[in-house]
Amino acid sequence: MEAPAFCVPSDDVYCSGCSWSGGTCYDGECEGLHEDPDVRREQQTWQRPEKGKLIIAAGPERSGSTWLFNAIRLLYQDAKEPLDPFWITSVTEEALVQRGAGQEGHPHVLVKTHRWSNGWDHAVADHIFLTHRDLRGVLSSYQRVGWAYDIPDSYVAEHMQWRDIAHHDFAFEDIIDDAEQQLKILAKALSVSHKVDIKSVAERVDALKAPAGGPPDPVTKLWPRHMSQAVQQKQEGMASSKIGAVGDSDLKERFPAYFDMYGYN
Repeated sequence: MEAPAFCVPSDDVYCSGCSWSGGTCYDGECEGLHEDPDVRREQQTWQRPEKGKLIIAAGPERSGSTWLFNAIRLLYQDAKEPLDPFWITSVTEEALVQRGAGQEGHPHVLVKTHRWSNGWDHAVADHIFLTHRDLRGVLSSYQRVGWAYDIPDSYVAEHMQWRDIAHHDFAFEDIIDDAEQQLKILAKALSVSHKVDIKSVAERVDALKAPAGGPPDPVTKLWPRHMSQAVQQKQEGMASSKIGAVGDSDLKERFPAYFDMYGYN
């Protein structure tokens, strides 16, 4: 089976399924391999693992899953362990095999996804990390970016399915309050604590910039109107006093188990 095309931000490099213009992939959910070309070249000099790990960065929209994806990606860069990072809309066994997940001598494979899928054996993942967030904050964020004005039942239902198999479930609020501590937890789980500078990685993650407009960044997966942790922290604090305006009681009535489980009551 052919490996997925490697896409780099260059006008003269294309890959199947990508819509390139001016060095940018305009397919918001392109499942090709996107990485900074300088980083990719440097990775060629790093020692490959005997057997690459499969890491899943799951989590519903607006819950911190993009932070999780980039935190893992940059931790591996700082540890100088080769990693192939992907977005996959719906994870399947075929998609994982195509990307070399778990194969001997292959880089680690990181998959960012939102959607729950039964199309693969969850036991093959070395790490399944998940993110969650107070649903009132999710709804407020949805409304801010203009993506939606309600939370569908599937948002919580699929999250609960991921939670049943996740090895660690990160709270959005903990990421905002102390990102360095969450990075330490990640680094320990990934067995790279002794190879990385947590403070440096935290600064690199926080410095990532979302596009001003148009498509998401193909490498970081940041969409326009994503915010840095510092800016987000300020806005979340301002929004907390207005939480009742975005369906407080309605969300608690619809999803009582979620609120009880995470202590958001």
